[in-house]
Amino acid sequence: MVSPVIDRRLGLAGNSGAKQPVTVVATSNVTQSGEQTISGVALLASNAAGVPDRVLCTAQTDPIDNGVWEVQTSAWVRPDDMNGTGDIVRGTQVRVARGTAAGSTWYMTSADPVVIGTSSQTWSQDPAATESNISYGAIVSIVDGVLTQHATLQAAVTTVGSSRCTVVVRDDVTMTANASFPSTCTVRIENRAQITTTGYTLTLGAKPDLHPGQCFAGSGTVVFTDGVAGPGFMPQWWGAKADGTTDDRSAIQSCINAAAASGTTVGGTVVYFPPSASYYRMTGAGLTVTTSGMTLMGAGVGSALYHTGTGNTLEIGDGTNFISNVHVVGMNFQTTVASAKQILVRKAPNTKIDRCIFSHAGTSGEGIRLTESWCTTISNCVMGSVQAYAIHASNSANGMMVSGNRLDGASTSATCGIYIDGEGNALVGNTVETWATCVNLRAYSGIVHGNYFETYVTGILGDSSLGTGYDIRGNYFAPSAATVVSIKLTAGNNIHIGPNKYSFTHTGGAPIELTASTRVFIEEGQDHVDSYTVKWPRDHVFTWLHHLEDNARGFTPGYLVAVTHTGTVAETTLKTYTGTKEHWGTGTRIDVRVAGRITGTGGQKDVRLKLAGTTIGTVTEAAGSTDDWIIEASIDVQSATVANAIVKAWQGAAVEVGDVVQGGGVTLALDTTAPTITVTGQLGNTGDSIIVTHWMIELRN
Repeated sequence: MVSPVIDRRLGLAGNSGAKQPVTVVATSNVTQSGEQTISGVALLASNAAGVPDRVLCTAQTDPIDNGVWEVQTSAWVRPDDMNGTGDIVRGTQVRVARGTAAGSTWYMTSADPVVIGTSSQTWSQDPAATESNISYGAIVSIVDGVLTQHATLQAAVTTVGSSRCTVVVRDDVTMTANASFPSTCTVRIENRAQITTTGYTLTLGAKPDLHPGQCFAGSGTVVFTDGVAGPGFMPQWWGAKADGTTDDRSAIQSCINAAAASGTTVGGTVVYFPPSASYYRMTGAGLTVTTSGMTLMGAGVGSALYHTGTGNTLEIGDGTNFISNVHVVGMNFQTTVASAKQILVRKAPNTKIDRCIFSHAGTSGEGIRLTESWCTTISNCVMGSVQAYAIHASNSANGMMVSGNRLDGASTSATCGIYIDGEGNALVGNTVETWATCVNLRAYSGIVHGNYFETYVTGILGDSSLGTGYDIRGNYFAPSAATVVSIKLTAGNNIHIGPNKYSFTHTGGAPIELTASTRVFIEEGQDHVDSYTVKWPRDHVFTWLHHLEDNARGFTPGYLVAVTHTGTVAETTLKTYTGTKEHWGTGTRIDVRVAGRITGTGGQKDVRLKLAGTTIGTVTEAAGSTDDWIIEASIDVQSATVANAIVKAWQGAAVEVGDVVQGGGVTLALDTTAPTITVTGQLGNTGDSIIVTHWMIELRN
């Protein structure tokens, strides 16, 4: 092996990989003669070390003249380590000692063989060693280790082609045409640089590398074909400050729009709101999301949108075109806008709102309103000081899950905590407090399980639009006033009320109040401190799953809405039920339970239960007595013309009047009409009264 020749000045003369450093690099054409100043350095034929300064020329008019030269007082000469065959090969590198490019390293990129004085020489910077020395305002592409500076983004696109590369933007750039980078090119924006799109489209084919400040400005469009790295698109990239003073609405909306444009390619995108010590202020209109697959994600309290402008804080869907699968997670919504909805969801099924905070100081304001947005999930959210509705879901709001939320109204004048007008919905494990109505059920079917209701006028209201098929159980009712009603059903049928807890005496109110509901199933285990469970003022068809003897015997007059007979002695019809003849088929059993109170000091008073005009049970109260009374009857339909009835009657708290058996004694005419069940009362004098407080009929086929 031949040992290399070592020279103290020239280094390894036999090494073509690394050469002695040059004093400066010339990146434009220079005159290769005489002492002169290049890159701010005065170059000498004999410097302080007693040797000529070395210059790397990279941009001579004739590229054959590129390369390393030694400064002379006359014509420059090639140095001994770079003037012979084999001294230079592709990849030979030179370090720069002084000038504006001090510290950079340059590579020979011409193809081998390189013949000095004959071959063109092309030199480029090493990106690893030179990125920190790129002058501000430069756009630099790095392809296969070759670094090239560009005046525009469009020029960079042309240079990189489809190469695997990086383009670095180090200072503000204004676009003058569209620019589309391929999926093989990563664009990096650093040093707080911005790209101003000015109406043009910038397409980033690969995930970009962006600094945390504002990266984009202007009215153009930025398309992220491959999305972004990290938690998601950040409003700060479009200028959001989250300082509580700057109006961040435009920046946030631009971020959402960019994410939406990219989501159509990458199948769903996230807009991430980094937490701030202050909040994202919006002094104008609110935000809109009109693209499927979007997620707005925050980090809790610090990701706060404070809206003081006009309209709603966030609108999902435009109400015309359907979108789906929009998620809002971990955000903090605050507003002072009167009548505003903090989130308005329109024609956006499969929306999910999770772990969000809502604070509404505007009058008549709402937390979340949904319309035509089925299969929506609202979970683990906290709402406070809401004036109208916390959650208002209407117009085919079907298949909703509302669970684990804390919903507080501003006062018991606040309209409603949860308003559900849809089918197949589930309300599970929510705390709903301080409302006129905690829950308003409408339409058909659903469950209300394991919720906590406190401080209300009405706990659960099934209003005139209530349909069928609700199941209400396992709830805890904690009213703060005696006159309230915990469960009030004014319509609907096939309602199942399972065991619930009622923690307050409803003096003048009721644990359960029914007015026009039919086929209501009320289980045993209604845990309450009242002397009765249910009050109702009109006819019902009930399936009652346990006896009400204790409640019926122990009721207090005035607590229940009752039918009263007074003022006339003659027998008077107090309650009547007919139904349809189909209810009275052969083999059907009809159970009847009617109860009330007889008062007065006059003569004898009679209460009669009649079937098809035939008296099957009677309670007689002696003159001058006052008592509670109950009549129970079990009627078996034997045929279209005959029914048997077994009747029990009680007078007072425990006095059983006796069994009355009508063995085939009631004549029916089911071939033409349904029989009537009637309660009548006859007084001893006009000052007496007969009150009917309980009236239940159960049909068993």
